[in-house]
Amino acid sequence: MNSNRLTLLYATLLAALLWVGCNPSNVSSSGGSGDKVSLEMKLEPGLVFKQVSKTEQKMTQSMMGMKTTIASVTEVFFKNEVLTVDGSGVATVKSTFERVRMESDNSMTGKQTYDSDNPAEGGGFMENAGYKGMIGQSITYMLDKRGTVVDIEGIDSLFAAVMKSVGGNASGPEGGMLEKTMKATFGDEGMKSMMQAASIQYPDVLVAEGDTWVKQIGTLGAMPMKIEVTYKVDHIDADKVVLSYEGKIISDKDKALDLGPIALSMELSGDNTGTAEISRKTGMVLSSTTKSDISGSMTTMSIKMPINIDQTVTLSPY
Repeated sequence: MNSNRLTLLYATLLAALLWVGCNPSNVSSSGGSGDKVSLEMKLEPGLVFKQVSKTEQKMTQSMMGMKTTIASVTEVFFKNEVLTVDGSGVATVKSTFERVRMESDNSMTGKQTYDSDNPAEGGGFMENAGYKGMIGQSITYMLDKRGTVVDIEGIDSLFAAVMKSVGGNASGPEGGMLEKTMKATFGDEGMKSMMQAASIQYPDVLVAEGDTWVKQIGTLGAMPMKIEVTYKVDHIDADKVVLSYEGKIISDKDKALDLGPIALSMELSGDNTGTAEISRKTGMVLSSTTKSDISGSMTTMSIKMPINIDQTVTLSPY
């Protein structure tokens, strides 16, 4: 796996993290009408819910006059179990990776597929080895009533399992770069951000149809990105709350990601739009769809690489 493919792999991981929840800053009463409701997590010990996150992505990158396009579909299946809920409503949830299924078409390296239910057909690609290492691994996170991940455990064992699975494919300088990238992506802050994709952080006031609130986030762990998201309550009925949202993403070009022997700086910006259905009974996201369009460039070792990412992420039960 050469450095160009490593950079492309990192960009794919980055894109998967771009649409995340973030700390709520305010709620704006924008002519909302009808009954006002409280959006909050109402989990009980013993609750089990399974979800699949499906990412459809097309990424185009240019490097030294050579254009590379990667089209991929990746599905990650995970099982969530509520272990405990304390007196303040903070739930401890165990999340186990049950399956990864992926198809990609890379203009440089061709097509590849992987299904952890049939790993023998996946070939020897480093990415697939990393996926394989995730299966059966669990992390435990603590989720408060507003959907904020307040703590997380199990990152070290997950990271060790992934790197062990990659094994001899990650040797030399590129292996060191991969390890840096993996730690940046799967560190505490990165994993907290990823877990927010399964739940939306809610405002601490009652909301009605038409109400909006804004969330802002600075840097995603090691990711030098700034994000602002506006949520709107489109519909409320006895069973669910339907939200729509749109966001702006811009990179912090004054900050670079340290990958050991090299640093990666980004000048990226883009838009997100999406919808989500929230269960009024539990506060969990029943389903969601998010579309992203991100473009700009990444620079490493004085080489500037224009990049464009079109992505749709859906979350649904299975």
